[in-house]
Amino acid sequence: MEFEIKIFKNFDEKLKKIWIEFENQSENYFFQNYDWLNCWHTNFTNKNSLVILNILVYKKNKLLMILPMCIQNTKGINILKWQGENKCDYMAGLFLKNNFIEKKDFLIIWNLIKKALPKFNLIEFKNQPEYIGKIKNPFTNYLNCYADYFTSSITFDENYESFISKNFKKKFLDDTKRRINNLKKNGEMELKIFENEEKIKVTKVIIDQKITRLRSLKQKNIFKDSDKSFYIDCCELRDSNFKIHVSSIEINSEPITYHWGVVFKDTFYHLIPTILDNKYYKFSPGRILLFELIKWSFDNGLKKLDFTIGDESYKKDFSNNHSHLFNYLGCNDFYGIPVYSYLIVKNLLKKILFVKKLYRFITRIIS
Repeated sequence: MEFEIKIFKNFDEKLKKIWIEFENQSENYFFQNYDWLNCWHTNFTNKNSLVILNILVYKKNKLLMILPMCIQNTKGINILKWQGENKCDYMAGLFLKNNFIEKKDFLIIWNLIKKALPKFNLIEFKNQPEYIGKIKNPFTNYLNCYADYFTSSITFDENYESFISKNFKKKFLDDTKRRINNLKKNGEMELKIFENEEKIKVTKVIIDQKITRLRSLKQKNIFKDSDKSFYIDCCELRDSNFKIHVSSIEINSEPITYHWGVVFKDTFYHLIPTILDNKYYKFSPGRILLFELIKWSFDNGLKKLDFTIGDESYKKDFSNNHSHLFNYLGCNDFYGIPVYSYLIVKNLLKKILFVKKLYRFITRIIS
């Protein structure tokens, strides 16, 4: 047989060695890093209702892809998913660089995988990027997927000054400079990068601040004890292929805004910004920190800043790239039909509500 499938139902040292070595030869996002997914598995998954499926696909003994999947049992229905739900903005696999996968080969591989897996009733693949690095994602290219969320990013070119002048409106830049100058009247402004134990301490502060902010806005608290443990565990990693980046803007050594992100390969991932409720709020410290992080990325030879999922308004001011994430629903047997039908109807209603909101927004503008 031309293709061979190997499945690891855990995270162990043997798999870790293979995985981390392959990361250096593959196109992938840091969300599919071995340590990130292992931390997710440790902190979030119910071992009684979930089966880990780390799928390795070989062609003539050469590793072509690693597909971190799982089967989640929900109310008696076994659903095949990508790993990392709620902690992976992009959900996908790792694919060998410079290796285009033709449709006929992908379909052969996909059928082999489905036959090798434990019994499941439904397939639900969420938040799949169209491209993984320079490779077109075969799961979005060859399966019947539909567009869902937006993502945005900044691709860097030339030097910082040239990039700033080409990518931002003069009015926006002038307003930002004015805010920085006014902020500096209050004392010495500094970009602070935290390391080691200090990084862990600040991570706790960031999560607590996010919780306080959500409560003040009377919004649902999405940060539980397991979330805090997850982010701290990631900060404690020392030999991973990605690096946690924790930073702040300080005035006279007093933090006024924080950011928690990740540096992986040539990309800075902008993940958890938070602004402290203090007298400096009027200066837009989050915007100032973001400009500083862009400059830091240039100074450290990075090629991209990725805002990942979400369409927050501030991302529109900074981004020069936008793309969709894609979902896939598939029914694998008779028992999956009721849930499959429910999800289809749910997605249809979601699209209808979006169209209604868009229509109301447009009519308000033109009326």
